[in-house]
Amino acid sequence: MPVITIADYKAYRGYTGTDFDATIGVVIPIVQDEMERFCSNRFDSATYTDQPHDGTGTGVMYLRSWPVSTLTAVKIRKGDGTTETLAATEYSMETGVFSYGRLLRQPQGGSALGTTPDLIPIRVGESPAWPVGRGNILITYTAGYSASGGIAYPQGLKHAAYQLVDATLAERGQSLVSVGQQGMGNENISFRTPMDRAAMMRQLLTTYRRVVL
Repeated sequence: MPVITIADYKAYRGYTGTDFDATIGVVIPIVQDEMERFCSNRFDSATYTDQPHDGTGTGVMYLRSWPVSTLTAVKIRKGDGTTETLAATEYSMETGVFSYGRLLRQPQGGSALGTTPDLIPIRVGESPAWPVGRGNILITYTAGYSASGGIAYPQGLKHAAYQLVDATLAERGQSLVSVGQQGMGNENISFRTPMDRAAMMRQLLTTYRRVVL
């Protein structure tokens, strides 16, 4: 599911014509790919089975994709190659757009999955940690945005997409006065250098960027 559709962008721009539909339809997926690469996160809802994550040696770990809608299983791969499936009471998943897929290790008998506390203090000797390793934590979950009954795109991401589509159209010569007179409103957009665009990406998308420990 794209962050924005052609109809979304035209409504944002107050443009009712169809002359630029094909162009906008090409630009939107380019912008979305650029946004996803910057955020290190694929936006479309998908299910990941036994996706490997590195154990951090702490009680906190961030999944590769978010926001998480369903967490099905968490396994620890041991040195001999066998796996241990953890009980749901041994971890908790923070939810929401700004949880960044934060998975917390819990002691036996701790908070059950679904309580999603805002913050759980992790103190050495009081809570177990995710064992250190490369790809030794295997997680099955569903994450991303969906238009049908899932987690909707936040308005901040949509706003970033509108601004980046504007900038991309300007860079390819679409910010013409004639276009603006038709209602697209691009006449005030100036051309940007690659450094300008990088700064724009940081300003618009840093909040949604993947957390790496």
